[in-house]
Amino acid sequence: MNTAYINVIERPDRLSGVFQRIANQLSASRQLGLPIDFHLFCYENPSRVPEGLFVHLLPPPRNRAFKVWAQYLAVKKVADGYDAVILRELPRTPLYASIFEKRNFALITEHHTRLLSEILASGRGLSFLVQRVSTGMCLAQSDGMICVTGEICQDQKAHGYKGPTRVISNGIAVGKVSRTGFTPFDGSVLDLVFVASAPQPWHGLERLARGLDRYHGETAVKVDVVGDIPESALQTDNPRVLVRFNGPLTGQDLDLVMARANIAISSLAPYRKRMREACSLKTRDYMARGIPFIYAYDDPDVPADFPYALKLGNDPSPVSLDAMILFAREMALKAKEEDISRAMRSHAEEHMDFGPKMEAYLAFARETVDARQE
Repeated sequence: MNTAYINVIERPDRLSGVFQRIANQLSASRQLGLPIDFHLFCYENPSRVPEGLFVHLLPPPRNRAFKVWAQYLAVKKVADGYDAVILRELPRTPLYASIFEKRNFALITEHHTRLLSEILASGRGLSFLVQRVSTGMCLAQSDGMICVTGEICQDQKAHGYKGPTRVISNGIAVGKVSRTGFTPFDGSVLDLVFVASAPQPWHGLERLARGLDRYHGETAVKVDVVGDIPESALQTDNPRVLVRFNGPLTGQDLDLVMARANIAISSLAPYRKRMREACSLKTRDYMARGIPFIYAYDDPDVPADFPYALKLGNDPSPVSLDAMILFAREMALKAKEEDISRAMRSHAEEHMDFGPKMEAYLAFARETVDARQE
């Protein structure tokens, strides 16, 4: 069975986290000898292309309609050479349904969000209307669906999808991530780190900003922001707080910032896209590195009682710096008795590594092909 995994990322270097995910999936598949070809469609070549990734440059868009039409046609042309295609979800329009309706391959779409809720949260009213009207006809083209959470699967079914689904959460190539560990809180300065490739409403940095503004304790606070995040995303006038915008970092530069942190910050506002479940790539990176973190959602790979993470409410309330300082103190005390970073790394290897997740991708693709041929 010939299988392709296809992604459209218009500007890969601007969505470095998503692009790195593909590179990790490809690496895990090659190590296991899985027969999956990886294709990326984009408007500009990535600065670094992993060996074995097929990169296809799309024609410059003249308008929105031409843009999606060209994407659909380019993907369909490559997909026609395979028995099964796993396709990260594309924009929903009537053109999608008309182009993918006639196909000889099994189409498995991959879903990372409640799409309509995300579009609405981003304030794209026209896009919401077009995709809402097109949802039924587009979902009908999927012979199977891979969703990163059960909540997303339920959302697809609520919008009319009747085919098979499989929950396979986000993963990480643990072996490619440095186990930087963390610096235990010294009681005088709280060092925080937040990493993201680009700003998104569900990051919830405004919750952190309001918490920083309201903090009046004696402990100084430093926040390292890593990624293409504008300074307007996290502003505070609190003289006890220093926010450093580092821009995108990789390699040793990134490792140094991560290693000096006491606590890392994952997604704090999934409620903005009406989600209670998520599987953030940030969380997986923090887990593999061995850095205690805060987050505000249900994660299929993080137990509710996980001892090295602080789960906050999934709501607009300001983040409590006092609660974070207390958590940092607890982690510092635990670090004297146990190897926290090693325990977190072991959890990531067992529950988050992309190896078994890609085996599950291929197994579901085979099941979908068999069901389509019956």
